[in-house]
Amino acid sequence: MRRPDVRGSGTRLDRMRRRFGLDRNDLRRPIDLRQRRAGLLLIVLFLLTAAPVSAWVARHVYETGERSQRHEFTTRHQVTGTVLGGGSSKTVSRVNLVRVGWTERDGSRHEAKTTVLGNTRTGARHRIWVNASGQPSSAPRSDTRVIGDTLSAGAGATTGIGAIFLLVHRLLRRRFDRRCYRLWDTAWAELNTRRIT
Repeated sequence: MRRPDVRGSGTRLDRMRRRFGLDRNDLRRPIDLRQRRAGLLLIVLFLLTAAPVSAWVARHVYETGERSQRHEFTTRHQVTGTVLGGGSSKTVSRVNLVRVGWTERDGSRHEAKTTVLGNTRTGARHRIWVNASGQPSSAPRSDTRVIGDTLSAGAGATTGIGAIFLLVHRLLRRRFDRRCYRLWDTAWAELNTRRIT
């Protein structure tokens, strides 16, 4: 039976330490260490800020969505409308604009143009949503839409915060790279002035 290779996990860990500049390498200059530490600091700050800010944004969007949903359900109601005209003579499965008539709860008769799905022949009946002023409107927002808006807002906030930290990292990286290039130029200039004996 073969013995497991213990060195594999150690070399992976060593590689990770070197990648983040956490090893004691004599060839690593102080500027390299500062650059790695700045990158790690930005990652930690992103992790500390993204979660609470995204949660706050998502909570705000969710509460606003719930309020809007409650308002829409209180100001809109469904009625059964009869197609009066404007549709085709055959049944179709796409959305069509037709003239619909319906009777409200108080007995008043209303007519308006609205979109319906399916049968658009004259006399066909459809359930439609009507707002408080008696005009056709869209259905109140669903729970799925409220949750979808919440998730989108949370993901958008996280992405926005990540983009800000990425921009800061790029600017720092550019600054550190310029400093490295100046140090290399200085080192090469010193090397060129030495005499080889």
